Amino acid sequence: MTALKELKCEYLQFFMNPKLEALIGTFKLPKTPNDGLDFTKVTTEQYFAFRHAFVQERMYNETFMANTGS
Repeated sequence: MTALKELKCEYLQFFMNPKLEALIGTFKLPKTPNDGLDFTKVTTEQYFAFRHAFVQERMYNETFMANTGS
């Protein structure tokens, strides 16, 4: 989450799948001056939901698991 916070929000779109985008939409986060979402305002519960969707569920993505490269 810290690494994502350091990224500018316009880059977050490249990481988001529709399920993750829907989850983030439920957070009702305030906008930053550059029209992104202010992820510093997530609650602990929201953080864990995001972490689960972005980290743990990505480990089991069929495309990623099928990758035989290093």
